[in-house]
Amino acid sequence: MTVTRERLEELAALCAAGAATESEQAEMDALAREDGAAAALLGEYEAGAALLALSLPEVAPPANALAGIVATLDAGRSTAEPTTSKAAPPGAGADIISLAARRRAKFATAVAGVAFAAAAAFALLWFQERGAAGELRARAEGAEAQADKIREAANDEIDVLARKLSERDTEIKVMSARFEPLRSPSITLTSFADQKGATAKVFVDPEGRRWLVMAHRLPELGADKDYQLWFVPKDGKPVSGGLLEPGEGGVFTANPTLPADLADVKPAISREPKGGSPQPTDVLMMGDLI
Repeated sequence: MTVTRERLEELAALCAAGAATESEQAEMDALAREDGAAAALLGEYEAGAALLALSLPEVAPPANALAGIVATLDAGRSTAEPTTSKAAPPGAGADIISLAARRRAKFATAVAGVAFAAAAAFALLWFQERGAAGELRARAEGAEAQADKIREAANDEIDVLARKLSERDTEIKVMSARFEPLRSPSITLTSFADQKGATAKVFVDPEGRRWLVMAHRLPELGADKDYQLWFVPKDGKPVSGGLLEPGEGGVFTANPTLPADLADVKPAISREPKGGSPQPTDVLMMGDLI
């Protein structure tokens, strides 16, 4: 027979206190026969109950208790005897009541009552301690669950911060590369505009053939449109310089590198279908490089 430790302790405490049902007593007896540890545990609980019984203070009976008991017994006996009775046979005498036997029985009953009370008190203490332990366990589990939630929230926040830091690092690298032409000692600047107030500035690093284009106040685009930059040579078809990316304040930027086979080109900005076109279809403005 296999039971949990909690069930075994419960059965041992109930049996030691004399509060077990017949089925619980039978279950404990079977466990004690099969398992030495169960028998030892039952012995421990029974010994504890006995120690509690012995530790109760002795109560001295009143000085006239014995005389009162005898008088009560005599009065009861005389009331129970019939008013008409045959004389007792010569030499028979009255029935002899063994006061010693009665006192032994009373003493045994009192001892049994004290032992049961002590065992009951022991069981009560055991259940109280068990309840306190369960409450402490529940509190500990609740605190651990709360700590797990805090750790999980902290880890999530750390992940978010790490992702944001990575995004900022990427943005810094992109911006650093974008503004690299401004570090050139021979940088040139060209500005041009359209008739509706849109303007564009082109920073050119002639040594590295790198451009930085910044366009302001361009017309609003639909979701199906993009702005595209073009290198427009004197002879030949325009060459795409890539799409302009929207930024803060409505500023669009591009950071192209002039192809090696091109020279003496003009910058142009057009409005194209989403993703750009192989050739410009709706040119908004064009300028001249200084």
